[in-house]
Amino acid sequence: NEQIEEFVFLPMGVTGSSLAQYLAFADWAKKNLNPELYFISIIRNDFDESSILYKQVPGHHYFDEKMKLVRLDRKVSTLNKVLRSSSFVRYLYLDYQITLRTPILRNDKLLSRFLIWLTGPFTVPKKKEVENKDYVDSKFKNTDKIIDAFIDQLHEITQGKPIYFVLDSDRANIYGGVEVAELRAHIWSPYILYSFKTFKEKCCEMKNFSFIDTDSFFRESFLKNSRRFEFENDWHWNSLGHATVASAIKNEIQKEISATSGE
Repeated sequence: NEQIEEFVFLPMGVTGSSLAQYLAFADWAKKNLNPELYFISIIRNDFDESSILYKQVPGHHYFDEKMKLVRLDRKVSTLNKVLRSSSFVRYLYLDYQITLRTPILRNDKLLSRFLIWLTGPFTVPKKKEVENKDYVDSKFKNTDKIIDAFIDQLHEITQGKPIYFVLDSDRANIYGGVEVAELRAHIWSPYILYSFKTFKEKCCEMKNFSFIDTDSFFRESFLKNSRRFEFENDWHWNSLGHATVASAIKNEIQKEISATSGE
């Protein structure tokens, strides 16, 4: 524990990030911070949303059709600037997530989109509403390319330093029950399962890349206290979820320390 306390952790993230954005973070960290090792959290929407074909939210990096990293810059209106200068408005939208917590805002698409535009952090993504067979098939094919591009470019950026991918768990499968089973079928679609499987296989081909499967840590915690790891209104980790993942990361750091010290 004393050895772990000697580590300085420098968290980095932006809401809505994906694999492509993680590359931009890693490149910036290498040039400005020179970290000894990297931990990158991988969640279910990180794959297709890395491609500019499926998502175009300004303020983020994406892979273009040739798998090159591109950035979409955000245009901010005067009204956006005024609202974004208010700490209270930013708290309501970014931290409190009022559009998710308030039923009328969550269910009224027009009003919700207006608030998204008004507060200015995002522009409504140009994403297909209906995913037909050809569209889904294209996502499977492009995801292979996305993962390959991400792995190759990250390897070039980090130059042999240890990389740990923290893979989210199929938490709905841990909870059980009919209601959760229906939710799981929606969240863990065949495409998401394929993406995670492919990512695990490809990341392990690099010597300095490995992944932390959080499933065992979530299962152990849920068996002890039956508390779920996400918010009531969305699937993001809550405080318990983050604490559980932190335990998984701590466990991996202890292994790294033991390996490098020869213990």
